[in-house]
Amino acid sequence: MMGWMVLVSGFFTDSICILLYFFLIRTWDGGRKEKSHTAVLGTAFFLAALSGLLFILKVPEFPILTVQVILAASAGAWIYGIRRKRALFLAVEYAMALSLWKFILCGAIGVILRMDTLPGRGTGGNLAADWIVCVLTGVLSFFLYKKRLKI
Repeated sequence: MMGWMVLVSGFFTDSICILLYFFLIRTWDGGRKEKSHTAVLGTAFFLAALSGLLFILKVPEFPILTVQVILAASAGAWIYGIRRKRALFLAVEYAMALSLWKFILCGAIGVILRMDTLPGRGTGGNLAADWIVCVLTGVLSFFLYKKRLKI
């Protein structure tokens, strides 16, 4: 039961984070219009499904993140028509920031729950950290977008 919950939760959190990455590209590069909303959603869902498949196959987290970053950067460069270097830079920095905050939140959850180790991949603490990072990133993106519209 917990395995399916981890898989579905990972699919949704990965999709949300990838969609927020595409939003970052759009706002960072002067509000360029994407080629298709369907391409953005399809890419986000495909990358989330791919990471879920790799999770089922017990692939370590770093290669999954590397594949996500490279494919998201390539898709972002194609969808928004920006340089590949810029898309890759944004993807790497975004992944590093999300990973850092996820690590900090996992540590905080481990301290709060008095665990001996950090919550591992596929545990409830890790799921909570994933969702908190997604929600905070979404809220931050929303406020930055609203602030940008006022200027």
